[in-house]
Amino acid sequence: MLFLQSAGHGSTNMKGKRATLVEEFRRYRLLAAKFMELKHADSTVLQFWSTYARELPILPSLSRRFLATPGTSVPAEVAFSTSSFIGRKERCRLTPGNLAATVFLKNKLE
Repeated sequence: MLFLQSAGHGSTNMKGKRATLVEEFRRYRLLAAKFMELKHADSTVLQFWSTYARELPILPSLSRRFLATPGTSVPAEVAFSTSSFIGRKERCRLTPGNLAATVFLKNKLE
């Protein structure tokens, strides 16, 4: 009986978190529309987040993660050199999809 109570309690909590996130996305869309109406065309995404970060508690951390530019180009250069090594003349029968999958797996398994 205790297990069923705790299992049901946990699933309700997840629904609450999803509802909170969905509600925050709705608020984000409204605030973004408002921001675009009030600001000039040269406004940036960084200005938006500095203005509305307190009203959206979850999304600013995600935006920082996905809007950040890597400090170096090393990961991209490694991917291109790996791709050129795997796709050399001796392996010219690899399809582009198989080459992309091989490079992806090599990168993730290292």
